[in-house]
Amino acid sequence: MSRRNFATLRAPPVRDAYWAAVSVRHLSATVLPEGDDVRDLWVVDDRLTFESQPDAEELAPAGGFVLPGLVDCHSHPSMDFSGRNLPFGDTELVAANLRDHLRAGELLIREIGSAVHSWSVPEGTEMPRIQRSGRFLAPRDRYFPILDGYTEPNEAVTVAIAQVESGVRWVKLIADWPGQGGFTLNYPPEVLAAVVAAVHERNARVSVHAPSAIGARAAVEAGVDSVEHGNMTSADVLATMAERGTALIPTVAFIEGFAVQAAGTPMGDAMAEALANTRSLLVTAARLGVPVLAGTDALPFGSVPLEIDALVRHGLQPATALAAATTAARAFLGEPGLDEGAPADLLVYRHDPREDPALLRSPEIVMFGGRRVR
Repeated sequence: MSRRNFATLRAPPVRDAYWAAVSVRHLSATVLPEGDDVRDLWVVDDRLTFESQPDAEELAPAGGFVLPGLVDCHSHPSMDFSGRNLPFGDTELVAANLRDHLRAGELLIREIGSAVHSWSVPEGTEMPRIQRSGRFLAPRDRYFPILDGYTEPNEAVTVAIAQVESGVRWVKLIADWPGQGGFTLNYPPEVLAAVVAAVHERNARVSVHAPSAIGARAAVEAGVDSVEHGNMTSADVLATMAERGTALIPTVAFIEGFAVQAAGTPMGDAMAEALANTRSLLVTAARLGVPVLAGTDALPFGSVPLEIDALVRHGLQPATALAAATTAARAFLGEPGLDEGAPADLLVYRHDPREDPALLRSPEIVMFGGRRVR
């Protein structure tokens, strides 16, 4: 795309004044997660192009590595996991959590469930791009006691429809919960299926909390779009997920911490068992082609590099783990990456983070919508 064609696409009212304000920057780098060849790309104002642009400033020295902005596919920014001691849903809390995402290079998040009915962001808050969910759907006494409302099985379809009509893109159900006899379902399979059908009919998607094998099977059979945690999912259910494009967000780094913190409780025992099963789960999921995506859950905001490191330690290849928080995540969410004409949301590194996920914590450049965040 030439610079003149770029102007035509934007159709500025006064072209000369527009071009006086446009910035054009050039970057020569290896495009990750799977590339090995150096490519040239340009940032024209807030958009990417791979077609040469004249008079471009150098964004960074040649020879580095460039990634699309990181994605956290399982975040709860209305909740306090960074020790701010503010009420869930508080606007100051939400704004601070979103800034932590942005500064860490996590430029797209899927907010996948809130303890409160609604939350907002103060006007002018810098924040990443967000796909939002509503309040968790769980029956009384079948989830952590943090919710400001509960959803019984006979209410689930009505509540899910109301959430979608409020403008959210995801509905989040708590599919299972542990007891003395192990995990059991919160919602009968026919209710899960009815919720999925109602949400899909309205062009939204369904995610389920399902750490147990029984929860993951019921959720996938109902046709959900993503399984959160899912660390006990059986191989035959993973095969069905691969066929349908159902994503798995295993939240491995969070489960590592939870297994320690809750040791000796039914939930802690379940998490320890799930963690022991995670390596075989991830290897099987990758072999079958299940979209495995990165999510941090209750870790401090900005912790996606920790999850990528955990995915590698539990069996994923470095490029696959990196894709879980970049290209694979963006494809699943229907958001662009480093594509022609896409928003210039990118990270630049001096060294290859595939060699050490810890490098992801120190990008040379974080660019969001063509503007340098750091």
